[in-house]
Amino acid sequence: MPPRSARVRIEDMLAAIDRVAAYTTGLAFESFCADLKTVDAVIRNFEVMGEAARHVDEPTAALSPSVPWPNVRDMRNILDSVGRSTRWGARASDPKRRCSRSYRYSSQ
Repeated sequence: MPPRSARVRIEDMLAAIDRVAAYTTGLAFESFCADLKTVDAVIRNFEVMGEAARHVDEPTAALSPSVPWPNVRDMRNILDSVGRSTRWGARASDPKRRCSRSYRYSSQ
């Protein structure tokens, strides 16, 4: 299979953004944190965005200088490590803990 183009990767990112908006629009933060399925879905879509951004070449990224490309690329790794530490932690089933940890990391 040929490599996916930067355009397709950006389309993946935009679709993930749309999904996050659809999942969270009108949802209070506490309600979001209490809904493990929504938290997982949002985290997964942020991981998709980060992975897609990792494959966008620098000349294409330079066309959108307002996008914090390094942050978007790093987001996938940060959320993956939060997810792993939460999944394997003693309180992996506590959605509020996972949500607050993800929020703390994403705010840095």
